[in-house]
Amino acid sequence: MRPTGEWAWAGRGHRAHGVTALVALLAGCLAGLPAAGSLVREIDAYRATHRQVVARIAEERAIVSHVVWDGGRQGGWARGPLDRVSDTTARIWLDARGRLAPRPLGAVEVVFGAFIAAVPAGALGWLVVGALLPWWAARRAVLRVDREWREYGSSGP
Repeated sequence: MRPTGEWAWAGRGHRAHGVTALVALLAGCLAGLPAAGSLVREIDAYRATHRQVVARIAEERAIVSHVVWDGGRQGGWARGPLDRVSDTTARIWLDARGRLAPRPLGAVEVVFGAFIAAVPAGALGWLVVGALLPWWAARRAVLRVDREWREYGSSGP
């Protein structure tokens, strides 16, 4: 008979799954939140060194567009989809020297980055706890049987 208060992991498998899921969720959060924070700090640093201007679209091709800004005095080829303001203008990003730069990460990229960090950490937590709980339950059972055998041997005939 088990003493009062002793957890019987071997007899109550549903608790083991709950603990495993809780540890996996916690591990995912502990990995995902710092990753998201790091990406947000990176975006803030990017915005501190870059500026956004509205440029006129001079020519548009399949994946590149020729844009002009600063009253037509400066221009360049922008790759990727443009953040359009109207049919003929778009927002672009410039670095500290006034050259075209890619846009900073957005909210979708931050969430995706946090997810990419959280999934492996959660899976690792799931696997580790899923392996440790049965080992722990077996160890406890063996110790209990050993204790019972010692008690049986000491009470002898």
